[in-house]
Amino acid sequence: MSPPGPGYRWQGRDLHLELWVRPGARRDALEPARDGAWVLRIAAPARGGEANRRLVRVLARAFRVPQAAVLLTRGAAGRRKKVVIRDPGRLPPEWGLRPPNDT
Repeated sequence: MSPPGPGYRWQGRDLHLELWVRPGARRDALEPARDGAWVLRIAAPARGGEANRRLVRVLARAFRVPQAAVLLTRGAAGRRKKVVIRDPGRLPPEWGLRPPNDT
């Protein structure tokens, strides 16, 4: 396991993220971290699970994994969320993440 960074940690090859999600944005966008979590704007309304489904699609695309590899583990009904990305295919440079074997 790697040392915890702002809003993420590694457990084996799985990436655990803490996110503040802002639904209803004009476009999907990553904002500077706040309170130890990334802020992610989502271009979907917060109703009927639309924002959560969009969040999964955005993260799957960003980390080059199938949508089934993005697991919302906490916060389905709130803005603060915990997400696991199983064995990410890439680490988006704009996130500033360190690989699991980087100390």
